[in-house]
Amino acid sequence: MSTLHDQIIQIQVLREQLRYHHPDIDTRLVRWGLAVVNAKRREWLLDRIQNRPEKEQWWWVRQFLPDAAIPVLVRKLTELTNL
Repeated sequence: MSTLHDQIIQIQVLREQLRYHHPDIDTRLVRWGLAVVNAKRREWLLDRIQNRPEKEQWWWVRQFLPDAAIPVLVRKLTELTNL
C-alpha cells in the first residue's frame, strides 16, 4: 500500500503524463477536487480560485483536499490514462 505522500507524487506524475492528450487536466482535477470538499469550504475555495490560471486553481484546491480524496484522484487519473 502506498503512502499518502507517494499518492500525491503519483497524481503529479500522472497529471504531467496526461497533459498532452488532455490539456484540460488541471480543470478536471479542480472539478473533481471541489466535488469532494464540504459545501462551506467549496464556496470559500471558489472565491479564492476565481480568475486564476488553471494550474494555480489546482494548487489551491489541492491544499484543502481531505486525505481520503487522494486515492480517489489517483484512481480517476489512472482510469483516464488507460483510455
